[in-house]
Amino acid sequence: MTTSLAPLTILDRLAKVVHSRPDHAAVVVCGTDTYSYKQLWQDASYMASCLKHAGIGKECIVAIALPKSYQYLAAVLGTWMAGAAFVPVDTTMPLERVAHILKESLAFNGGHVIGAFVPTGERSKLQALLPELLLMPLEFPGQLQAPGHRSNHRH
Repeated sequence: MTTSLAPLTILDRLAKVVHSRPDHAAVVVCGTDTYSYKQLWQDASYMASCLKHAGIGKECIVAIALPKSYQYLAAVLGTWMAGAAFVPVDTTMPLERVAHILKESLAFNGGHVIGAFVPTGERSKLQALLPELLLMPLEFPGQLQAPGHRSNHRH
């Protein structure tokens, strides 16, 4: 008798690496700033916690309107940890276009809560265009706020 095992998700695989190599480099930004697997997991977990606390989870959508960066990766992983899906939003688009994409995502999502990670400078403008959008904080403990704690060496 054989039993079939469910395939591992990306989060399952990452958790195994975090456990086996917590201090190894997970992300290297511009060849100088290094983030460990443990740091990445902690930051993504914090984002997931914020999303869950706000009522965002299964059957919800989170827009990620950030430049491609460590923060973007942590937001994607945190969104998955919360059980939600994400919509990548190109940060070079005009804000009105971003608001339109988010309105369509909200309609597609059947009106469930939609959250968004956006740069601090765009928050108030986007909130004015789309008041029902729940803007998620990017300012929190860990590597996303405290670049001075980053490691500058590779493992």
